[in-house]
Amino acid sequence: MAKILVIDSGHGGPDSGAVSPYGEEKFFNWDLAGRVLAEAKTAGLAAYLIPHTPETTEGPGRLAARVAFGRAKKADVFLCIHWNATSPNTVRGTECWYEEGDEKSVPLAQAVGNAVAHQLATIRRPDHPDNEDRLGRLGVLHGHLPKTVHFLLETGFITNEKDVDAYKQAPEHLAKVIVGVIAG
Repeated sequence: MAKILVIDSGHGGPDSGAVSPYGEEKFFNWDLAGRVLAEAKTAGLAAYLIPHTPETTEGPGRLAARVAFGRAKKADVFLCIHWNATSPNTVRGTECWYEEGDEKSVPLAQAVGNAVAHQLATIRRPDHPDNEDRLGRLGVLHGHLPKTVHFLLETGFITNEKDVDAYKQAPEHLAKVIVGVIAG
């Protein structure tokens, strides 16, 4: 069971993430992250949402700043929330990314991914170990939080109308499902 949850709503500031006819990814990420934060606090977890400041959203040090926030809070779980995008817009589903070789993070990543896919009635796509040690696209995953369960959740596809509509129908319940899995 997680005692301290740190939530990273991917992108933010000048970084919009993926853009689709349904909106910018950063706004979907921030919306779900805020709902997860509120639900986690209601469930009795110490929960923190990484603030969107120039330090955490701009420049080459932005991901390192997010990791530093997680370390400072002594996170048991570091959840990075994103949405996927692709063409064609018929592709849909939920997937998770975790650091290659990080066996402690895999069970929770899989459980959250399964729960989210079920709630959104979408496809459960395969999870991915990310094997690049970088502070790039998935840089928050690599070696920077060695004692913390940490993974990146691709909630659904922002380019897919069914995934977006399913989220908009019950975002509070999706947050409750995510926190329920993390809280144990």
